[in-house]
Amino acid sequence: MKKFSVLILLLTIFVALTVLVSCGGNQNENSSDTQNSQIQDSIDSNVADDEIQENYTEGLDFYPLDDGTLAVECNSDIIKYLTKIVIPAKHNGKIVSKIGENAFEGFTNIRTIVIPDSITEICYSAFSGCSNLSNIVIPNSVTSIGDGAFRNCSNLTSIEISNSVTSIGDDAFYGCSALTSIEIPNSVTSIGDHTFEYCSSLTSIVIGNSVTSIGGSAFSFCSKLTSIVIPNSVRSIGSYAFSSCSKLTSIVIPNSVTSIGSYAFVGCSKLTIYCEAESKPDGWSISWNSSNKPVEWGYEK
Repeated sequence: MKKFSVLILLLTIFVALTVLVSCGGNQNENSSDTQNSQIQDSIDSNVADDEIQENYTEGLDFYPLDDGTLAVECNSDIIKYLTKIVIPAKHNGKIVSKIGENAFEGFTNIRTIVIPDSITEICYSAFSGCSNLSNIVIPNSVTSIGDGAFRNCSNLTSIEISNSVTSIGDDAFYGCSALTSIEIPNSVTSIGDHTFEYCSSLTSIVIGNSVTSIGGSAFSFCSKLTSIVIPNSVRSIGSYAFSSCSKLTSIVIPNSVTSIGSYAFVGCSKLTIYCEAESKPDGWSISWNSSNKPVEWGYEK
């Protein structure tokens, strides 16, 4: 009887210890899950916490720049399968100031990219071919958008360009066929060649008052573009700048424009051109209006 009682007691102690261990394990597991969830939530919310941002660098590579800051690019195929990328503001205590050339080119799964306020330059083809990228905000720190930076981002429907941007490179938004409205801020001084070519969903565009040149084929094949305002700051319009803008019905060319390249409006079948100049300036190509669109000279706004 005594042996039986001892056996019962030992069994009871064993069960109690098992329950305690099990509970402790679950508690640790739950704590770990909660911590991981909090970190992910912080990342997803773009919380400006240096420790979290500096640790969220798997698959990214950083290289030093002359000014002591860092540029970021991808060094792993793992990132190609992500739908969201958060670029850190710092890495190992150093500021990340540049998105490098071809950094995320061809990453077709990416839908969202978070760019921190530390970035000042988006380099050549940085996001070219990110065909599922749907929207992006350029922070106030960025001053330069490089050639082909968002080329063929065919699902990009909107983009906010901050007032800090002074330069938009050639082909920057070439082939962004879903882009519907865009405003170029007053800080931008030039629009490069082919910048918005084949943005076939673009219906209207506002050009800032600091733009002095519109590059060749800058808006070619923007087949839904119905209106555009050219400010008095513009001095030159490149060849084929508005070619094949088949729905563009009118455009006013201010007196400030001293140079227009050849075939600037070819394929604009519905266009009437209103020129503030009394007659064709010497700097305009002989074939600037190759399709002989109706022109009203001496137009007053």
